[in-house]
Parts: sequence; C-alpha cells; structure tokens
Amino acid sequence: MFAGLLATFATAAQDEPLETIAVSLPVEQAPPGRSEVSNAAVLEEVVVTAQRREEPLQDVPVSVSSFSAEQLQSAGVVSTSDLGRITPGLQFTDIMGASNIFMRGVGTDSFVLSADPSVATYVDGVYVPAQLGLLTTLGGVERIEVLKGPQGTLFGRNSTAGAINVVFKTPGAERELSMMAERRNFDGTLLQTYAATPIGDDFSVGAALQWVEQDSYFRMAGEPLGLLELPPPGGVPGDRIRAGRIKLRWTPRDDLDVVVAGFRTMMSGTSSTVAELRDPSLLATLLGIRAGQTDYELHRNEPIEAAVNHSSISADLRWQARLADVRLIAAYQKLVTVDGLIDYDYSRKDIISFNSGNSPTRQTTAELQFASNDASAWSDRLDWIAGLYYLHAQAGFDPVDAEFFGSGIPLPIINQMPGLQDLLSPLALSLQAAAYSVLETNSYSAYGQGTWHFDDRFSMTVGLRYQDESRFLIKQKTSVFSPLPDHTELTPLNFNAPEVWQDSTSQKLSLQWKTGVDSLLFVSYGKGVKSGTHNLGNLFVPPEYVQPERVQSYEIGLKSLLLDRSLRLNAALFWSEIEDPQTSFIAIFGSGSIMLENAGHARSRGAELELQALPMPRLDPGFSLKLSACLVDALYTDYRHASGYDPTTGLFRRNAFDLSGNQVPRSPRLSGNLGLVQNIEVGSNGEIEIGADVYYNGGFYYTSQNFESGQQKAYSLLNARIGYRYRPWGLGITAFGINLDDETYSYAGITADFGTAITLAPPRTYGLRLNLDF
Repeated sequence: MFAGLLATFATAAQDEPLETIAVSLPVEQAPPGRSEVSNAAVLEEVVVTAQRREEPLQDVPVSVSSFSAEQLQSAGVVSTSDLGRITPGLQFTDIMGASNIFMRGVGTDSFVLSADPSVATYVDGVYVPAQLGLLTTLGGVERIEVLKGPQGTLFGRNSTAGAINVVFKTPGAERELSMMAERRNFDGTLLQTYAATPIGDDFSVGAALQWVEQDSYFRMAGEPLGLLELPPPGGVPGDRIRAGRIKLRWTPRDDLDVVVAGFRTMMSGTSSTVAELRDPSLLATLLGIRAGQTDYELHRNEPIEAAVNHSSISADLRWQARLADVRLIAAYQKLVTVDGLIDYDYSRKDIISFNSGNSPTRQTTAELQFASNDASAWSDRLDWIAGLYYLHAQAGFDPVDAEFFGSGIPLPIINQMPGLQDLLSPLALSLQAAAYSVLETNSYSAYGQGTWHFDDRFSMTVGLRYQDESRFLIKQKTSVFSPLPDHTELTPLNFNAPEVWQDSTSQKLSLQWKTGVDSLLFVSYGKGVKSGTHNLGNLFVPPEYVQPERVQSYEIGLKSLLLDRSLRLNAALFWSEIEDPQTSFIAIFGSGSIMLENAGHARSRGAELELQALPMPRLDPGFSLKLSACLVDALYTDYRHASGYDPTTGLFRRNAFDLSGNQVPRSPRLSGNLGLVQNIEVGSNGEIEIGADVYYNGGFYYTSQNFESGQQKAYSLLNARIGYRYRPWGLGITAFGINLDDETYSYAGITADFGTAITLAPPRTYGLRLNLDF
C-alpha cells in the first residue's frame, strides 16, 4: 500500500517549488508577530515575478511552481526540456527536435515552425517563440517560474496553457565565482561556471559558460544478409552543448539600471530521430519494414544528425521615475537548425529521408512597460502595470530537402502522392525535392492589469490585452528534381496563400481574500489566445490556414503557511474550455504534408496540490518533506470530421473520423512527486545532505487518435543523492542517481505513414558532481 502511495505522488525533494530569491526569514527562529517556537526552523519566503513585479509567492493569485538554481542542479535539470520531470502537470515531449509542451491538458503537438507553442517561454523578459528555442540551457540561471493557466494579459501571445519564466543571474556590487563539474555514465561530462565582478562604481559584468558531452545510450544495429550482416551506416552521435552568456550592467544613478545581455548556444545530438517503429503500418509491412525492439538498438540506412544554434542580444532599461517605474526591453534572436537529417521510414530501407539543415528563425521584439510605485496615485490601494509590445519574426524551412525511394518508387506509392501522380508515373524512379516555406509575423499589442485593495484582506485584479497580428508566407514552393544524372528541376509546385490579419483580446479577473495572516483564497478567470497560422509542412499540396486556439479557464486556489511556517500548502481546482484546439498529423503519402487542423472543442479539468513541510522543526530542523501532485481530465468534447490513420489499413484519411471523447494527447491523468531530504550538521563547518524522491506519471497517448501502440503506460522514476558540503571552502561533492530502478519508458512518439514510432528515454543514470563557490 505504501509503495502504491509513493507511486501516486512522486519526486519532491529536488523538484518541488521552493525558495527562489531572497531569504527574508531566519531559518532557526520563528518570524516576528507569530507564536514563539524556540529553536524551530521555518520555511523560507519565496519571491516570484508572476505578475511582472517581485511579490511573495503566497500573495500571488496565480498557481506557480518556482525553482532555485540549487534545486535545478540537485534534480539534474540541464535545460528547460527537463522541467517536465520535476513539475507535475507539465509534460515535455519531443518530435523531431522540437519541444512539445502540455500543461494541464493544453498544449501543442506539432514541430512545424509555424505552429506556436501553448506555453510561452520568457528568458530574462524576452519572449522565445520558436519551439526549438525552448531547449534553453541553464548555465548561470537564478530561478525558473512555471505559471499555470492562461497568462495572456501579461505574457501575451501563445500562453494559453501557461508560461515559463527563466531568469539568469545579473551582476551586482559583489564578486561571485561558482564552478561545477560533473561526471556520469555513458561517458558524460558537464562543466559549468559563472563569474561576476564590479568594474568601478557604475559597471559590473557577469558571464556563464556551459560545456556538455555525453555518449548516446543508443547503438546502431547491423542488418542480416543471409549468413552475413551488413554493417551499420555509422555510430549514434552523443549529446553536445556549448553555451555562453554575458551580462553587462550600468547603474549611473540610483534610479537608472541598464543591462545588455547576449548568449549563444550550440546544441547537437539525436533528439527523437532515434525512434524505432513499435507498430509498422500495412505500407511498412509491404515494403519489408519490421518492428523495432525496445532495446536502444536502431535500424537506419542514413546517419543520424541533429544540431541547433541559438543566439540572442538584448537590452533591458529600468528607470524609477517619480510617478511610475519605466522598463524598456528590446531583443534580437536568431535560431538555425544546422543539421536535421531524419530517416523517415525508421529502417535500413532506402525509402524516405528529410534534411531540415537550413531552418532559420529570426525575431525582433520590443516591450515598453509602466508600473506603479510608492509615489503613484492611490499607491496605498492600487497596484498596476501597463505596456506596449511589438514582435517581428520570420521562420520556416529554407529549404527542407527530401529524398524519396533511392531504389525506385513503387507505382502504388506514386498513386498516393497528391499532385505528383502525372509527373512521376512515367518515371517510377527515385525522387528528390526541396520545399521552401517561410512565414513572416508582425504582432502589435497593448495591455494593462491592476489590483485594487479594498482593505487589508480583500482585493480584485482586472487585466486586458489587445493584439493585432498579421501572418503571411514570403516563400512557398516545392522544387522537384529529375532522378537522371542531369538533376534538372522539373515543373516546380508554386503555392499562394493570402496574408491573414487577426485581432484578439485576452482577459483576466481575479478576486483575492486573505483569510488569515499567512493564507490566501482566490477565484480567477482567464482567457488566452494562440495565434492562427499557415501550415509550413506542406510539400505537394497548397498550404492551409488554421484558426486561432482560444482557452477560457476558471480556477479556485488556496495558499497557506501553517504550523508556525513549518508547512506550506498550496492547492487549486481548475476548469478550462478550449475552442478550436490546434492539432497536427504527419502524412506524406496521404496528404503530401505535415498538416495542421482545428479540432472543434476540448475540455480540461483537474486539481493540483503542492506541499512543503518541516515535520520536526525543533527536534530535527534539517529534515524536510515535499509533495506535489496534479490530476487532469482532458478530452475532446467535439472532434468530428477528424483526419488520421485508418486503424485497419494504416492509410491516411482526411475528415473521416470522430475522435470526440478521446483523451487530449500528452496529458497524464495523474502525475506527482514525493521526496525526503535529511541535512546533518558535521562539526561547525560541514553538512551532509541525503535525498531520495520518486516521480510518477500515470501514462498518456502521443496522438489524438489514442492508438494503443502510441500510448505511454504508467511509470515511476526513483532518484537519490548524497552529498557533503564544507562551508569555509564553498566545496561540495555529491553522488547522484536518476531512474535508479532502470525503468524503460519513452519521451517521444509519433504516428505517421510507416506506423507508430517511439523514442526511449534515458536508462539508469548515475554520477558524481563537484561544486566550488566563492
């Protein structure tokens, strides 16, 4: 029974939202104004910026999970894609190198660059729009906040499910130096350093570097050929990260602060290109493709390549004017897929491969904010923030190269390729194509939000955002090349799509009631919009436009500090209605594209619990317990005329199915964390930390069709660590293990023309970490 309880609630020791900024309460004494508890430890106060200003977590009428740099490191979180492992209700999966994020049953299941995420990611106040850019490395991070539910008023476009706010360290008047080195199995090495120093009275500089190398836990298999075996086409590349960040700070006056920042990240590895077919389609079977094994062994005729470079430069100016604080944030980002070779048939057959090696995204943003301060009108009653926002972006494939049937195209396959039957039927030879699809976006918005305090206990928050946006294709062409030696271009396929203007509003209404000194009850309504878009995945058919996705969410939340601040208990009930949810399918033969479409309607409802406790604050102040859980019931209430794959023939059919009642993909009904930490003082200068936790995921489907072959069953992960810290030297050494019971589970899945393919998650991982802080 106890084991079952652990499996239901999971990993908290290093995963649960805890202190993220300043410690404002002494750890070894009770806070003033409350009952004295001699020599009793108390929970530290957590400060967040969920409403674009610094506020105590317990006073914010938003469900927020917050993580400090120390917590992220203890949990083995290297990039934002690891956050799903430590945040119940947040599900990170992967398709072809793009992060697909679902939160509370709302998310995006497409990897096409024109398909916006449903969870907005901000890095130092700068919006990161492209899903590939969400794999942000975390060297030099200060804290991460995960905001749940629509955040459209303050965080803008494409935050219908929530927002992730990543804050990196900013240099100040104090010198700082920290270094971390880690060795783990699979020949893994992680090196990370952060240094900051003042330069004179007005300037300071900080820099962070991250270096990661790790061999792949996959291996390439040979292919039987009679009594012989064909050698594999090459090895499986490991994961590699090279990242650097720098911040320059200038404070010429007490009321003026200017920060210029830049970063560059180079990431390479395998992503979900290492998937294996779990359930081959009829087409795959006819072509002699067999099911793979869940044994980390791959069957390919093409080498595996995947690499992304991401760079950014930004400026952040803050001016504390007399009547309001002013902030201006401007940024330019560039994201390029350097290598993206995908063996689409997942076999040793020479059938289809893609290379998206030139997929650029360029973005310019600017935001002007005005926020109330102590000198503002009615400052004793009203807190407010208002602003203007601008975004210009170009993203797409320029081009994506495709090679079909290096050994010749079977005529039955030609007949399934829309737009190409007449062109290819006389040839029945191999085919090469280059598809150009680039989308331009211009977005303008204005927003405002205010909180009126009726008295010390009751307050109301109202917010509104208006957005006007245009999207149009500046490139949309597929070039088909002759398979003959001259490699001449055959008749190109040119498509046109009109420019689309769309305006939208996002709203927020919240009522807050402080039921006690350390408790808050809130009721909130929020509406968010994910932009409509053109489909960039089309190869042989004209592009289509999908309508905006609109989410309305209702929430009742409770935040409380109990037992003289030795227990933090936050809970919420939520209900979301999703109109025109955007979903995707990959069907090269059936529709000639990676297609997007709108489902009619979906609903998500559930409950969340987050608890942190010091069970024995006087007898054992070093012992802590952390628990979090999220229960989600997300399904399509109206998804008639859905596209998908026929479960009998495996052929793609458009508008042929009724998926009403199916579960929303990538939305486990139950996920949770449970963990324990024991800190033991060793002498007057040393400390031992022992931590163990378990993460539970109740399972989910990878696609809206809910095929059993595309289902991840329930699983749990056991993690543990033991470390020693010598405070005078700032020295720490930690031995850790992740997935210690070596659970086999997947982190990516896709259903396409050749069947359902699954990518296995890492097996048991263990290592040693060394920290030095000065």
